[in-house]
Amino acid sequence: MRNNPQITIPEIAVVVQTSESNVLQHTSKLQKQGIIRRVDGRKEGYWKVLI
Repeated sequence: MRNNPQITIPEIAVVVQTSESNVLQHTSKLQKQGIIRRVDGRKEGYWKVLI
C-alpha cells in the first residue's frame, strides 16, 4: 500500500495469494486499529498507511 496507494482489494488478494474476503477482513481490522485509512472512497480513492 505504501508503494502503490491505488491498489485494489482484488489486486492485494492476488499479490498475497488469498481471497478477496480475507483481504477485506484484514483491511477492515487495520482501519479500526488506525494503521491504514481509505481516502476519497472506493473507486477514486487511495490507501494511506498511517504508521
